[in-house]
Amino acid sequence: MRILSDKYIAGFLDSDGSISIGTNGRLRMVFTQKLSNDGVIERIYMALGKGSICESNGRRRGTMSYRRDLIIQGQSAVDILCRLKPYLVTKRKKANQLLRELGFIERIGTDSIPVFPSRSWLAGYFDGDGCIYAQKNRHNATASVKVSIVSSSLETDGIELVKKVFGGDITTRGGKSSWVLRLTPSNAEKFLSYIAPRLNNKREQAYFVLGCAKMGHFRDGENITKILRDMKTHPHRLNDLTSEVDVSLYIKQVKDIKDSSNRYRHYTGQKCYMCGSEKYYAKGLCNACWQRQRKAA
Repeated sequence: MRILSDKYIAGFLDSDGSISIGTNGRLRMVFTQKLSNDGVIERIYMALGKGSICESNGRRRGTMSYRRDLIIQGQSAVDILCRLKPYLVTKRKKANQLLRELGFIERIGTDSIPVFPSRSWLAGYFDGDGCIYAQKNRHNATASVKVSIVSSSLETDGIELVKKVFGGDITTRGGKSSWVLRLTPSNAEKFLSYIAPRLNNKREQAYFVLGCAKMGHFRDGENITKILRDMKTHPHRLNDLTSEVDVSLYIKQVKDIKDSSNRYRHYTGQKCYMCGSEKYYAKGLCNACWQRQRKAA
């Protein structure tokens, strides 16, 4: 079985992890993931070989467990942090600050972050706080497919780096900042194919969208939206990082619908029947004649 790389683990720590100094004055490192995707926590534990895994319950007594944490403390946390720090983006500056407070001056490095995200780091970062989702458009029944990453508004270096390379928009509301990219077949290939082979939690969803993108469109909004929703509800667990993901059965459910937008286009050379203008607008009229007719009515 292939072990997760340090770059992937650093990306996951940047998104769904935390580093702090505990009340006992020791460094504390925590990786967190909801139970439906907790397999990645076990893989990180196998790769690092340190820490303990525990489940966290809801705030009310008696509620069911909803997440799994990998907690590493003390000297082991310091050693692992120094091992991951060269690949960190959002938490690199904080890592150096904590090492300085703990007196590990000789282990402090530069605060500068990479100018381009590596495939493994971005895969870990996206597996942690990323999302692939779709919504059926009301007007033409196509799917609006998007990817997003949510982060703390105090740690936006990661999403800013992703936006710089892949485009998209960043919005901030409350204490959260979100990067959102609306996918087309071309930029879906650019973004998802860059990280899909290294994804763990969202590999199946990524390959499904890539399969739809090969059709050149996302016109079957109903099936694309439904399948992505089902994949999130019943995530597929990979037995091995090197194993292939077969999404052919899902792709067969997506219909290769022909473009029906021609019925909304005007034929070439159509003119206004009132004034003869070639600046055709609607209902056989140019914009000026249409406005006059509308006001007269």
